Amino acid sequence: MVSLYYLEGSPDPGHPLHFKVAEIAITALQVYAIAFGKTELRLVEPLPEAIRFYCSRFLGFELVNPRREAPYCRRSNDCDDFPLP
Repeated sequence: MVSLYYLEGSPDPGHPLHFKVAEIAITALQVYAIAFGKTELRLVEPLPEAIRFYCSRFLGFELVNPRREAPYCRRSNDCDDFPLP
């Protein structure tokens, strides 16, 4: 498993990377996981307003709310399901 704890993008809708930072960071996380043979990606303690985006069909994460841990979004690192750009 490879986890991402912090992710921040510009709230400016005119910024050239608006809504692209998450995609770039997740792609980098996926490449890192492949390099180390890890099979799961995690976004730890996602902001509530970002969960819908992370769990969309586009990114393919699912929300997990463990009892004694912080919530996180997880996704398999199966390259067939989510090919690298």
